[in-house]
Amino acid sequence: MEIEDIKYRGVPLSECFGDSYLGNHMRAAAAYGARIFMDDVKTLFEPIMDAFETVQLKQIDERKFAKLCDRLMTPRSLAPGP
Repeated sequence: MEIEDIKYRGVPLSECFGDSYLGNHMRAAAAYGARIFMDDVKTLFEPIMDAFETVQLKQIDERKFAKLCDRLMTPRSLAPGP
């Protein structure tokens, strides 16, 4: 189905989709008071994602994470070793 044939709240999705990952901005209908699809999706799922990220971050082993960060920060050289 073509995007021009899909409607969101009575408005063609091509006019109210929002911002795409490719940098396209389809927000023309906002000037007429139409709701923007991706803004509504973000509002709907933001509380769920916040809860998920909170739990997900608790599963990280703090000591291993600190060691990994330290290792990534160590100075590097292309010179041959001693």
